[in-house]
Parts: sequence; structure tokens; C-alpha cells
Amino acid sequence: MKSFVAALAFATANATTYEKYSHLLSLNQEVNGFSPIQMEVDGQKKTYYVAAHFSSPGGSTYHVPPNGRGYIHETPDLDQSNPRYFKPNLIGGSVEYDVDLSHHECGCVAAFYLVKMPGKHQDGTYWMNTDGWGYCDANQVDGNYCPEFDIMEANKWAWATTPHKCDSPSNKGFYSNCDHDGQCQQNTTRNLAWAGFGPGGNYTIDTTKPFHAKISFENNNNQFSKFTTLLSQEGRTQSMSTDCSYLNYMSWDMSDGMGFVVSNWGGNATWLWNDRCSGTCNGPNLSISNIKVRTGGHKTQTHRANGGYNPDFYTFANTCASGEPTNGGGQSCFEQGCSHSPEHCRWSYPSGDPLGWHSSQVDCRCDVIAPY
Repeated sequence: MKSFVAALAFATANATTYEKYSHLLSLNQEVNGFSPIQMEVDGQKKTYYVAAHFSSPGGSTYHVPPNGRGYIHETPDLDQSNPRYFKPNLIGGSVEYDVDLSHHECGCVAAFYLVKMPGKHQDGTYWMNTDGWGYCDANQVDGNYCPEFDIMEANKWAWATTPHKCDSPSNKGFYSNCDHDGQCQQNTTRNLAWAGFGPGGNYTIDTTKPFHAKISFENNNNQFSKFTTLLSQEGRTQSMSTDCSYLNYMSWDMSDGMGFVVSNWGGNATWLWNDRCSGTCNGPNLSISNIKVRTGGHKTQTHRANGGYNPDFYTFANTCASGEPTNGGGQSCFEQGCSHSPEHCRWSYPSGDPLGWHSSQVDCRCDVIAPY
């Protein structure tokens, strides 16, 4: 494995969607002897490992230096032919932890998120050639696409939580395109009152002190349907909930398991803090501690060839002449596992939607699960 470090760029120009992620440090180093981290999973204390080029202090704290990025791994070393990232089923579950953003000034971004790693090449082999870890995300930062759910992108002034779905992958598991911007985003600068989140005693969540975060992933008929971010500190709470049919397309991804990533970077992120602050990043360390995960129940019985939805939970009618999606369904129905039986491309809506055929989610979908 060759080693290299791509330098971090602290941009001052306005960032595009790609640029907002492009300041991450890419590393490709020989890795072994990862630092242990204690986590609680379904009420049981367990030992996992910080898979990264840097060391973490151990105990229950995940430490990330400036410009760093690391992962949560099940073993103390990495087998590139069989990486064992911690990837629980989170549909119907939750993730919670303590975080200290007191040193993350405007221009800094503390990130804790999920990606469907390891990425894959078009032939289905693991994508390890860029950073050595199989990293992938919805913005193809290190050259490979995969679904992403940003649990936290934050600093002292703002907090955002954003899902990013992808078009259906090939039958080899290769993703050719993802939603760069994401939809259904929560952001404290828009979803909370002005004094809900910020640095100082006049804010409900005072980011000059550590606080607790919990993100819940709600299950409706085995489909990902809603997520809630609950921030708490010294008996005070702030909450943001998002009920969004866009999440249905990530049901399989979240249920099948996505890798945990922590990164700590800086640059122009006006998409995050909006008008709350200005300035550059001071290069702080990031500490996330006391991670608790509650896993979900039954896995979503669906198929990636169908874009991550389960046909059992949709009401179908006549066939769609064109097979093309109308409401952000990604690839055409013919490419969602119906290519050999186009008559199975039919108009549909989520069965639980009270608007029925007047729903904004009426779309052309495949009504069967094709072989993978």
C-alpha cells in the first residue's frame, strides 16, 4: 500500500456542493493496531476500533485531529479483501453521543455520518485504490459514490442533518450517481428559534459547553420514514423532526448497514451556518464520546435493484408507457429490475399515504423484485 497525504485546503471562495466536502484529508497508509473505543450497543458495552491514521485516547472517546477522518471497525486491523466496518441495522433504531464543539469556530465542520462503504468498482470488487479504506460518499469525494446520511455537520453556530440517496446500483453493487445536495435537511439555523443553538448562556443549547445528541430513525412498515434529532444539555432540549417520503429510497441502505465515519475539516461552509457567523477555521481537535447505538428490528426485505423501496408497501395500478420516474425516483423503472418485464412498470403511490392517487409521491415503479 503506498502512502500519501492530500493537503487540506481552507477555501475562502464560495463553495459548490462538491467543494463543501472536498476539504477532507485523504490518506492511504498501512494500518494496524487501531485504537480501541468502548461503545454501548443495545445496552451492552462492546469494544470497537478507530480505523484511522491517527491514534485515539481509548475509553469511550473518539478523538479526531484537524483534517482527520476515521471509521469504526470491528477488528483492530484491516483486511482489504474483507473489511469489517461496524454497520448495524438502524431502521427503528438510534445513535446518541456527547460532543464538544466549543472550539469549532465559523469555518470549521465537525462531521459524524454514515456511508454505504466499502465502495465498489464497476466489476464489484472493493474500492480501495484511492484512500485504502474503501471510502465512498454521495459527493464522490475520493472518487466513489454511495448513499450517505449526515448525522451531524456542525460547529458552534449551526448543526445540520442531511440524507443523500443514490440511483440504484448495478447488479455488481456499483453506484453511478447520487444526490449531491441531499433532501429533507434539518438545520438549526432554519428549524430552531434564533436562540435555540449557539455559543453563550443566552442559547438553549450553549455550544461553549459539551451537550448530548440523539438521532432516531423511525420505521413505518419496515420503511425508513422519519428521523428526529434531539439535542439536550443540563435539562434543556431542542428537537427537529423530518417526515419525508424521500427517506423510503434509503430504507435498504439503512437497514442493511452503513459505515460510521467521523471527520474534522474546515473551509467555506455557508450552506451550514448561513448568516450566523463568518471567519475561517482555527483547526481544533474533535471529540465525540459515550456513543450508544440501538439497532432496529427486522431488516427491510427489499432489493437495491428496486431503488431501495419495498413494492409490498405500494399500491399499483396501470402500466407506465415510458417507464420514466416523475418524482425523483432516480433511474427509470426499466432500470430498477424491470428491464426484462417492462409491463411491471406501473403507476403507484405509498399505501400509507392518505392522499392516495393525489399524493406527490405518485410515480412509475417496478411492482416486483427482480433477481440481483
